[in-house]
Formats: sequence, C-alpha cells, structure tokens
Amino acid sequence: MISPLTYFLAKLFGLVFLFLGIALFSKPQDYQSTAKEIAKSNAFMTLISLIPLVIGVSLIISHNLWIKNWPVIITVIGWFIFLCGIIRLFFHRHVMKYMGKQANNKSFFVSVGILLFIFGAYLASKGFFGNKFF
Repeated sequence: MISPLTYFLAKLFGLVFLFLGIALFSKPQDYQSTAKEIAKSNAFMTLISLIPLVIGVSLIISHNLWIKNWPVIITVIGWFIFLCGIIRLFFHRHVMKYMGKQANNKSFFVSVGILLFIFGAYLASKGFFGNKFF
C-alpha cells in the first residue's frame, strides 16, 4: 500500500519539476544569468547549500522507503537533494566554478529543462492518478 505522504510528495515534486522544466527550456537565458550571479557569490552559495540540506534530511527522515515500486523515486530524490546540499556545503568553490562554466552553455539549461519536464510529468501522473497510466 502506498502512503498518502508518497502521493503528496509525488504531486509536489512532480509539479515543481514540471514547471521548472518548462521555465528552463523556454527561457534558458534567464537562468544562465542567474547561474552567473550565483557563481560569483560565496554567501549565496552557502545559502543554497543549506536549503537542500534541510529539505534532503527532511525527506530522508520522513520517506526513506527502499521498495521495488515507483515510490522509491521519492526516496532517491530525497537522498539526491541531501547529497547536493552536502556537496555545495563542503565543495562550494568547485560548484561555483562548475556553475560559472555551465552558465555559458544554453543547451545545458534546455536539456535539463526537458528532462525535468518529463520526470515531473511522470511523478505528477503517479501522484494524481496512481498506477492508472504507467
């Protein structure tokens, strides 16, 4: 049995990824300039390391389900977000350097946007409709 929390998180991440994906592939230049600004700021990099750290730990504590079914995706997302926070916290100079390089790569933002859109559509469909379609 899949818990209500799993459906809620699938809806939440599904819609966030869906809309973020649309934004990234429709307006990559906006996110390129954002990435350039972030890559220049140690203070902002510290802030954007703490947010995923808190979200990741919250997800790990509340939804750490390693099962052979689609809800494991929510667990993997939690661990991925947590690891992103850890990497940004301890290796922020390397992350800033990488962000600075990717900020000039429009196709990176378009590609990530398309992937997020597809992934978000899948999660949202699971969250709203369960196993009716996939």
